[in-house]
Amino acid sequence: SPDGQRVAYRARRADGVPMLFVRDLSDDEARALPGTEGAAQPFWSPDSRDVAFFAAVFLKRVPAGGGPVRNIGETGGYWATGGTWSAGDIIVFNATERGLVRVDAKKGGRSSPLINQPAADWSLMWPNFLPDGKRFVFTMKQFTRTAEASEQGIYLGSLDHPETRRLLPDLSSAVYAAPGYLVFARDGVLTAAPFDLATEHLGEPKTIGGAVATDPSFYLTAVSAATDGTLA
Repeated sequence: SPDGQRVAYRARRADGVPMLFVRDLSDDEARALPGTEGAAQPFWSPDSRDVAFFAAVFLKRVPAGGGPVRNIGETGGYWATGGTWSAGDIIVFNATERGLVRVDAKKGGRSSPLINQPAADWSLMWPNFLPDGKRFVFTMKQFTRTAEASEQGIYLGSLDHPETRRLLPDLSSAVYAAPGYLVFARDGVLTAAPFDLATEHLGEPKTIGGAVATDPSFYLTAVSAATDGTLA
């Protein structure tokens, strides 16, 4: 969670059904969140009170302490790949075959296009807001070419304009970690690159940990960051 107090994740309960669990880091016991059966790819609200997630063709939210599940909107396809929630209550997420879209977390409803994918064989995945709540990083992959294609990698986008800029060639999700780093996987190892929010200058990446779990098909790296820079 952004406040660094809890973790949320997808796991299977005793009967094998996947759902969301939340655990306080000060406690050994995880709590299942009722109504989240079939949930995937959870991400936190900026105030750490709610968890958003995908289930079937819907984007939903639920209080982290348990409570009613609310629909935010439809994803446009079953295989959404990642979402992120800004302090201004805008959620950016991947919509299959539509690129990245935005939706109001409070009002919900139909999402609107934000960054279109260049062609049908491209996928824009794993958006993650920077602290200003306007800019975000995301991963862009072309599935009909090799991993060495020069256009692929970690990109910078914004709510204010459709232009994007490639920051890194790595096929990995990335998160921002205070006081100023982009954290991602390079060759299966946790890596951080200094990133100046004011100038958008990226420094030389350095290894910060050992092996980190990665999804070989969709390039999700199993790392998240609290606002104080603590990593899980």
